[in-house]
Amino acid sequence: MAYKFCCYIDELLGIDEADNFLDLVSLGMIADMMDSRDFETQALIQKGLLNIRNPFFKEMVDRNARQFEGGVTPVAVAFYVAPFINAINRSGSYDEKILIFESMLDFRAYEMIPSTKRGCKGQFETRAEQAGRTSTNVKNRQKRIQDEGLETIDKIIEEYNLLENKILIIPIPNGLVDKNLSGLIANQLAAKYQRPTLILQEMIRDGVKSWEGSGRSYNFPNLKDFLADTNLTMYAEGHQGAFGVGVLDKDFSNFVSTINLLLSEVSFERLYRVDFILDASELTGNLIYELANWRELWGQNIDEPLIAIRGVKLDKSSLRFIGAGGKTMRIDLPQDRISFIKFFMKEDEIEELTPPDNGMLVLDIIGTF
Repeated sequence: MAYKFCCYIDELLGIDEADNFLDLVSLGMIADMMDSRDFETQALIQKGLLNIRNPFFKEMVDRNARQFEGGVTPVAVAFYVAPFINAINRSGSYDEKILIFESMLDFRAYEMIPSTKRGCKGQFETRAEQAGRTSTNVKNRQKRIQDEGLETIDKIIEEYNLLENKILIIPIPNGLVDKNLSGLIANQLAAKYQRPTLILQEMIRDGVKSWEGSGRSYNFPNLKDFLADTNLTMYAEGHQGAFGVGVLDKDFSNFVSTINLLLSEVSFERLYRVDFILDASELTGNLIYELANWRELWGQNIDEPLIAIRGVKLDKSSLRFIGAGGKTMRIDLPQDRISFIKFFMKEDEIEELTPPDNGMLVLDIIGTF
């Protein structure tokens, strides 16, 4: 809407300035998970990413250059630019928010200011450089707090057997978890347990107790409307898959039991919806390149194709653990220089996927090209 308003100002004044901000239009649409199947949305995203002018946006692309080696794509922006702005909004101090805001302004971004980098006292850097590093620090700080909250919630889930419910509904006593991170933690839990998730924090207003927070869907297209139709919510507002929700304490037990009854025949079993199923012998480099070359199109509701590869034979000669701490698994196939990479391996996974000295494992692998 801001872009459309700027286009109208252009028309009134007989100038052509609005398109100079299309990179921010693109960033905003990607960060807000706009439906990229819409032709106009897709066109604005693609046009904006072809000409990144905003100082902060450029700084974040440069800082994560390795992730943008194949070009500035919507998926790369969604993972390596948008979350850092989100972290500043959710977890940054007032001064940190002002720093990032000013780093998006041409006339402030390249001013030289005293460096805050460790070991660089007395030196100077641009405001954009400082903003890029600061947003990374805030994101890391947020991640630590988020992980602590996730650990706390996992204990609540186990203690109260919450996985027995059809939807993972987690009531959290006031102050136990940062309210600003409820949505992010709900995302993680929905992916971990593969079912719709509600994180609801205790609220008391005028002596009335309620449970309010964030909902995240998982294989449930109309979760928001489904909850609203129980007529037991105070509100359920936002996107179908990511929204705010509130339930009065007096209705909470009935809310949970009603959902369980309505979904009694529904199973949220571990399920991967893939676009292709191939035998390992059918996998070729040409097929990988053919799909990977469309990467600039993948975005919200145009998901990158998920591929299932059956019958991958793994022995000790084809397996390596690489990277910091040996937590990245690499499997090399003999044909066409094809490799499978899995990051952030856990100790039990490493043990499970290590073949015996004189033997072989046969794996089914799901991933993207």
